[in-house]
Amino acid sequence: MDHEIEKGLDRTAYKPPQMLPTQTLNPTSSSGGAGAKETGKGKRDLEVNDHYADEPLNKHVLVKRKQPLDANKWWWFGVGLTGVGSFLYYCF
Repeated sequence: MDHEIEKGLDRTAYKPPQMLPTQTLNPTSSSGGAGAKETGKGKRDLEVNDHYADEPLNKHVLVKRKQPLDANKWWWFGVGLTGVGSFLYYCF
């Protein structure tokens, strides 16, 4: 076995992780830091556009649901369709 290791034929599967670089490899002029300019993400703040916070998101919906969907009903509908499809596959 020692003879194989000396030839470079070590067959171990585990390779320890290598350390990643801790500095930017290819820095650019816009990479940030103290001199970075302000991005446009500040427009998303609700305090600036608080008139949007008062309106519901679904105000333009034509048909509103009166009660939530029943997941149990959809589950058995899917089970039934799977059964019908399996039966038809078996017959034809």
